[in-house]
Amino acid sequence: MADFQAAFDRTLKHEGGYADIPDDRGGETYRGISRKWNKDWPGWDIIDDLKKSYTGPHFNSALSRNKSLTESVRDFYEQEYWKQLRCSEIDSQVIANEIFDTAVLMGKSWAIRFLQRGMNALNRTGATYSDIKVDGRIGAKTLQILKECLSHNNEGLLLKIMDGLQLGRFIKIMDKDPSQEQFARGWIKHRIQIGKI
Repeated sequence: MADFQAAFDRTLKHEGGYADIPDDRGGETYRGISRKWNKDWPGWDIIDDLKKSYTGPHFNSALSRNKSLTESVRDFYEQEYWKQLRCSEIDSQVIANEIFDTAVLMGKSWAIRFLQRGMNALNRTGATYSDIKVDGRIGAKTLQILKECLSHNNEGLLLKIMDGLQLGRFIKIMDKDPSQEQFARGWIKHRIQIGKI
């Protein structure tokens, strides 16, 4: 079964510290947690208190040293992403990592849609296992189809499809809003793993 800490450590390498970039759709963020979408996260109280005492590089240093904040980040990702996505029930660490990382970056529904579309593409028109409805929800049926998909040595192919779909989504986002192009290199360099396992 997949391990949360392995996925968490991998994702947090690419989720920097504190940021408040005007063109970032998430607005103010810390370790990838957006204040705009997660107003009730307890870490914001810690961050707001530290803002009163520190500025510049001293502020980022104070954030990284704060153990309560570090634990709050870990708890948030485990409860809001890992457990809700049922990643511990997945037999492939690689696929669990991809689902988790994509969900953190794009949302849980997109991560599961990419998984479902990938599994459907690999089932030989239903000859090896049934199609799954692409609804962006993780349930018993999606987990069962994933188990069947992986039993046919599809791990690497599924990862490539999921990353390809993610890349296509990035392009659509940038086509619709060119201000997002400033994030393209980071997204592609750190989040797209096509051909790597």
